[in-house]
Parts: sequence; structure tokens; C-alpha cells
Amino acid sequence: MIKKNQKGVTLVTLIIAITIILIIATTLIYNISTGNKIKQLNNMYQDIEKLKDKIDLYYSRYHRIPKLEGRYDNVDNIKHINPNDSDTYYVIDLEALENITLNYGKDYKNYKTNPSIDFTDLYLVNERSHAVYYIKGIQFDNDIYYTIPDENSMIELNEMLTISVIGKNDDFISVKMEAIDKTEGITNLTVMIDEKPYKIYNYTSEHREIKAEILQIELTNVQRDCYFKVENETGKSKNSNHIVLEPKIISVKKLKVGDYIKYDTGVKGVGVITCRVLYPIDSEYGLQIISDKNVGEDITLGGDTWEEGKIIYNGITEKLNQEASKYVNGEYAYDGRCVGSIPTIRNGMFVDKNKLRDSEGNIQDKLDTVSIPESYIIPTGWTKDTGCYEEDTNYITDQIALEKANMWITGEKYWLVSRHILLDLSRISFRVRNVATSSDLGSNNMCRVRSDGTTGGNLHTYGLRPCISLKSNIIKITDGDGTSVETAYIIGK
Repeated sequence: MIKKNQKGVTLVTLIIAITIILIIATTLIYNISTGNKIKQLNNMYQDIEKLKDKIDLYYSRYHRIPKLEGRYDNVDNIKHINPNDSDTYYVIDLEALENITLNYGKDYKNYKTNPSIDFTDLYLVNERSHAVYYIKGIQFDNDIYYTIPDENSMIELNEMLTISVIGKNDDFISVKMEAIDKTEGITNLTVMIDEKPYKIYNYTSEHREIKAEILQIELTNVQRDCYFKVENETGKSKNSNHIVLEPKIISVKKLKVGDYIKYDTGVKGVGVITCRVLYPIDSEYGLQIISDKNVGEDITLGGDTWEEGKIIYNGITEKLNQEASKYVNGEYAYDGRCVGSIPTIRNGMFVDKNKLRDSEGNIQDKLDTVSIPESYIIPTGWTKDTGCYEEDTNYITDQIALEKANMWITGEKYWLVSRHILLDLSRISFRVRNVATSSDLGSNNMCRVRSDGTTGGNLHTYGLRPCISLKSNIIKITDGDGTSVETAYIIGK
């Protein structure tokens, strides 16, 4: 006999309990499986990150990817992932990479010994994009992952051919050449100047990318066109953009003794003359040029009488320097003097050009005058003093500089700012120094007094060679190379 209030487990309760237990068990199993898949996927991601870093480092050193010989062709499952990929994939040469430990890629050694598409536990690299793939893939949910997910857009690499200026000085220009061709490769790069090869770089057949070639190009005195072209193994070529190589800027600091310079005198009928550097800018006399040949009309000095000749003789320094100063073009020059005068300069001006240098080399305003020897008859009305200055040595500094530069003899006769006295038993001649067409130092008589008391004068005609002090802080050289009359430097501002 059964009592109605007896407690017990009903069939419905049992079924509910079993169902709950099954749900919990299923959830646990799913979570464990999902956790394992996530771990596997993350392991692949870690491997790919390591491989990408190692491959970039290897490529920067050797300009090629670390790969085994022979392409891997079982790639239908990955070839549409990255639009920048080429059709060529290789198994990564893991032994070429230093200090790398991976979670996958266990088929590497088997594949290296016996290459076969049946091996899939491998990591591949694309020839063009250098993207890394795990060809076996990791399944998660309903998808299979072969690489780290990324939003890849197509990058046109073939058109990256650029040349640009990265530095410049007076003599050289530095250019940077960037070229990328990961599809067809680059076997050589040729720098072209005015359509002529200037420098050629050769690369191996596996060289796919040139990130930077730096080249120093020596500037010339003319403007030139510059670009580069690249060629691949098939001979196909592509050209970069063009840049302009501006003419060389010659600093006046680099002008050296003897360089030819065109100088505009600003004088009507004379105009531009050819000069040469007599003293460079770093000399104690500053930047001075001297006419290569005589300038303007020849100058007649002396007189028909003693008095006329004496005036010219005593005033020869001021006379010749004044004539030379006519050719000072204030746009380019500070001051002018005649060759043979004292070249001392201060703030661009010739401060001693009208002074005299005695036999000991000392600079004075005026020298003593000459006395008539006791053996001479003093002309009627004279004192013993001739009234003519002693001779000077003004010319010596210029002579040394001119002879050293082979500019002393020009084939023309020209005056020097310097007095000379010739004394013998029969006469005293007061003379002005000169340089003849093919001789060394000479002099011409301006006036004379003989031992018998007679006097006289003479006239002589020679040319003028001005020396010009240039405004070195203002002028610049705009053209020419200074090596000849035809290619003389051109002065500008």
C-alpha cells in the first residue's frame, strides 16, 4: 500500500537534470576547443611577425629575399589575399635567418631535402611584396587564416623612379636616386647628364629594390640636364624625372694668381678688357687684377726741355696712378693704380700708391733730392741741388709677383711707377722705369744734366697696365673657367 505524500525523484525531474548537465558539458568542450584554436592562430601570427622582421633585415643587408631554390606553386589558397603579390612564391630559407624559433614550419627540412607541394607545414614569402604566408593555414570558426589579416590596397611600385637634390656647394651637387621595381627587377641604373652616361650601377639579377643611391656630381660652368634610367634583365628600360644641374658658382676666394678675368672698365672706347689675378684675396694686398695687355692709348712722358722733363719725372707716381684710376668701374672695383706702384691696401683702397719706397724698402712720402757731383759744372743759375728726387724701388713687389706668374713680359712696352737714376762721368739721367717687349727691367730718360753744365729733356712713349682692387665682398664669378683668354672668368654681382 502506497502513501500519497511519499517523497521521490520523478522522471521529469531526472530528464531536466540530465539536460542541464549536457548543456554545461557541451559549453565546456566548445570553450576548450575555441581556446586551442585561438592559441594556434596567435602562434601563427607570432611566427609571421618574427619572419617579417628577419626578412626585412636580411633584405637590407643582401638586397635579396632569403629563399630556397625553386618556386612553390601550390598557392591557389593565398594568391588573392594581397593585390601587391606577384605570381611567384618561395619557401623561406629558415637557416639563412639568425636566431629564430617558430611554432610551425616543421616541414622545412623535409622540403629542402625533397621539394614537393605535398609539404604544407611551411612558411612562404612573395617575391614582390615580401608578404609572409603559412601555406597550411589555421582554421578558426568557418575561415582558414594563412597570414595576419590586413587591409591591402594595390601599390604601383613600378613608377617610383625619382632623382632629387639633397645638397650643394660651390663645386659639387649631391643627388639621391630612389628606384623600386619588385616585379621585373633592376640590373643596372645609369645616371645620364645631357643624354650621355655619367655613372653606371650594376646589380645582381635578384636585386629588386634600390632605396637610395647617393652620388656627388662635379659642377661645370654650364647648365646641364640630369636624370637616370633603369634596365631589367630583358633590357626594358624606364626613366626617372629630370633635374637641372645649375652652373658652378666660383667663389672669388678660389681665384688664384694668373687666372684670366673679363673686366668691364666702363670707359667708352675701351669697355671690357682681359685681366689676370695679380694678388689673390688671401694675400696681404687683397684681390687685385692687372690688365693682360696695355689699356687705352699709349702715354708719352718727358719733355723737350730740362724743366718739362723734371716736372714729369718728379710727378711720375701721381701721373701714372691717375691715368690707371680712369679704369676703375665703381660697380666692381674700389681703386686703381699703375703697375709698379706700392700695392699696400686698406679697406680696398691703395693707401700707399703715391708714396715712394727707398733703397732699403722703407715707405716715405718724398725722397731726398739729388746733388750735382763736384766734378760737374753747375748750370748757370743753379744751386748744387738738381731738384729731382732720388730713385725709388717701388716696382720690386709687383715685379716679383709678375715674374713668378709669368706675366712680366707681355710683348708690349709698358710703364712702371718707379724712378731710376743713371750717373756716369758725363751726365746724370733722371729716368722712369719700364718693361720692354722682350727685355727685363728698363728705364727711359726724362731729363738730364751733363758734366759740362748743359741740360736737356727727352720724350718717350709706352703703354699703361692698370692694377685694379676688386670688390671681393660683392662680386661673383658667373661664367668661364679662368684658364685662357677665351674662357676667362666673367664678373657679376
